[in-house]
Amino acid sequence: MGYGELEPLVREAASRCSRIHFHEAVPPDQLLQYTTSADVGICGVENICLSYYYALPNKIMEYIHAGIAVLSPDFPEMRKVVLENKCGWVHEESTDSIRTQVNNLTKAEIAEKAANSVVARSSLTWESQEHVLIEAYQSAIAISSE
Repeated sequence: MGYGELEPLVREAASRCSRIHFHEAVPPDQLLQYTTSADVGICGVENICLSYYYALPNKIMEYIHAGIAVLSPDFPEMRKVVLENKCGWVHEESTDSIRTQVNNLTKAEIAEKAANSVVARSSLTWESQEHVLIEAYQSAIAISSE
């Protein structure tokens, strides 16, 4: 969905495969309705720096809050959220590995992971996580004032 340098490649793939769909960009307030219509959300972050390697992209949370299964890179924070909540799979970085993994998913597996996303979304909210950040700040302040 959207635009960018890979748009021609995605359009071409969509023309060859009935399971790939290309959509023009939509306003942010309409994004969730499109995301919820997907079976699996794929997070395509590359390990090109430590920031990306240790990131937990909003896209992962968007997929979980949309109630769909997640396929993410096997990076620490993404792996932790996806596997602990049993809402998807992690993938190796090679295109062939991702392609093989996607092609071998069954509807039953996808449905199971999507159901787990629905369960996980209630605990993966700012309201349920804000105390973690507050405690971290309080700890940092205590250490710096010693």
